[in-house]
Amino acid sequence: MTVLRPVGPALAAIDAQDAEVRAWAVVDRVGARIPPAPGPISGWTLGVKDVLDVAGLPTRAGSPTRAEVAPATADAPAVALLRAAGAVVLGKTVTTEFATMDPAATANPAAPGHTPGGSSSGSAAAVAAGMADLAIGTQTAGSLCRPAAYCGVAAFKPTRGRVPTTGMVPLAPSFDTIGLMAGDVARLAVALRCWGIPDAAAPTAPVIGVPMPDCHPDLDAAGAWAIAQVSARLRTMGARIVPVRLPFETPHVVALHRRVMAAEAFAAHGRLEADGRVGPRFRELLGEGAVLGAAEVTDARSLLQELGHSCWAGFADLHGLLLPPAPGPAPAGLGATGPAHYQIPWTAFGGPLAALPCGQTRDRLPLGTMLAARPGDDASLVSLALALERALGVGDA
Repeated sequence: MTVLRPVGPALAAIDAQDAEVRAWAVVDRVGARIPPAPGPISGWTLGVKDVLDVAGLPTRAGSPTRAEVAPATADAPAVALLRAAGAVVLGKTVTTEFATMDPAATANPAAPGHTPGGSSSGSAAAVAAGMADLAIGTQTAGSLCRPAAYCGVAAFKPTRGRVPTTGMVPLAPSFDTIGLMAGDVARLAVALRCWGIPDAAAPTAPVIGVPMPDCHPDLDAAGAWAIAQVSARLRTMGARIVPVRLPFETPHVVALHRRVMAAEAFAAHGRLEADGRVGPRFRELLGEGAVLGAAEVTDARSLLQELGHSCWAGFADLHGLLLPPAPGPAPAGLGATGPAHYQIPWTAFGGPLAALPCGQTRDRLPLGTMLAARPGDDASLVSLALALERALGVGDA
């Protein structure tokens, strides 16, 4: 693995690039120079998405409504564990407002003029630009794996509940999950151990399901090429690729997820619906949540749970699924963060996800791929992602 740089060059990289990339909400130059704790990631630089508390820094969640919030008095547990293992917290990375869909000003350093994705825009951009070795992000719909794919970095979303969300500004607690981004899976694996997520021995002949093409009818040519290339590499490492049909209708799952997310967002932030400072997409989400009845939200949660259990029961013989993280590479423009519907079912079902880069388009836009596993199979998924990364020849492992 590459030796990671000291904090001085990291701060210099921020100074040189962030006026253009706009990945950072705040940089803690004083705190970053405190000698790190000894540990497995001692000296590794870390950005923290600005929905999680960092001691001494405000948590503004990308919203002008929190401009005057007081600095946090303690690190969120997800931050504290990495700091105790030696991470150097550089500061807070930019998030879309309350981790929803109104895009932030962050640029995509790997694809100028194209969205970096969201809501963990700043975390993905900071890693892609080489300003941080690691970055914490969150995923409630597709906010870790989609930005990672668009920016050409790796990400891991653990099983929901595996990493405590204490010290996090909530969006929808039924789905909110804290994860990590890094330049490669090898680096992620080391950091994930600090959260108590090990990597187990990878199976010598994993069985990987790949959804049939009509399961993703809007997958573009580049996305289809990526799935085909990654499938071929998996075969070279001894995997058996099994075509599968997804046992659910994606639009139905997306609608159920939206219902729960809207209701829970309104429960947490409904007082802001009439606040003229919030963005239009966030206001729309709150408006949807305001009119939902308790019974229909409870029914939606129950249906999602049933669909998730049924899905993974049907895939009991698989070690995981190979999936596109998005219909294609990052869309042009910064007016939206890109579609999340490919990831929403797997976020809603609660299992771990791993995203890793797998090449570029002819226009040099990053392409990513994604592996999904049943809830609780985090260690096996880390190992599978490591093996795939080696087969792809990506990363420092």
